[in-house]
Amino acid sequence: MAKMELWKNKALGRLLTALGQIPVDRWQTDTGAIRQCIALLRDGHRLVIFPESHRGKGDFENFKRGTAYLAMVTGAPVVPVALVGTAVGGTGLKSIPGPGQFIDVVYGRAIAVEAQEWPRTAGEVTELTERLRTICAQHVQQARRECGPGTAP
Repeated sequence: MAKMELWKNKALGRLLTALGQIPVDRWQTDTGAIRQCIALLRDGHRLVIFPESHRGKGDFENFKRGTAYLAMVTGAPVVPVALVGTAVGGTGLKSIPGPGQFIDVVYGRAIAVEAQEWPRTAGEVTELTERLRTICAQHVQQARRECGPGTAP
């Protein structure tokens, strides 16, 4: 999944589509993208989702409900992944690591989520969202400890 703004550049949009990316509108509920994701997960494919809709500080303060919803609909497990060392000071593109800098990718244990039939209540989605947020935040903290001092998500 990638923000739909990237498709404004036609060449980049074609490349992203060829690589299997799904354009998603981050500013409203994108039912088309949700349907595509559900179909892929039900067919056994994997998705990479940044649950805050962007690269965050690792505290998951703005953890969106989409990850929980997709897991509830499909029963797909959620695997926390910490990308440690991606922020090196600055903001925006200036914070992208330069040549010779390392990024650690730390995988957590899969979180089993049982598929829930319709209807799924907003409360159930919110409850799972909070559970996933807590586990993911703990995973990032553990990954930082394992990767050493001075690393940031």
